[in-house]
Amino acid sequence: MTKRRSRTDLVYEVLESIDSGIHKPTHILYNTKVSWNVYTEIIDMLQTKNFIKTVSSKESSTRNRVQYYLTDNGREALQGMQFLKDVFSPA
Repeated sequence: MTKRRSRTDLVYEVLESIDSGIHKPTHILYNTKVSWNVYTEIIDMLQTKNFIKTVSSKESSTRNRVQYYLTDNGREALQGMQFLKDVFSPA
């Protein structure tokens, strides 16, 4: 049986995915294995806190292509979370 992930773990996974080069919303969603509702809550929170930026480009006359990138604040937050994860992980 798997352990349930905390909200902090989910935020860490989203930030880590974006940092690793996964920028498209569905690819982030599939990589982190969260539901669409949880994913949108996390993305909205990260945008509000200025940890990620959204880049939109017009793909066609009816579709916009959205990609997410880490800001400097987001990179610092990810580094802090990685440090804490390393410090408190079981040896």
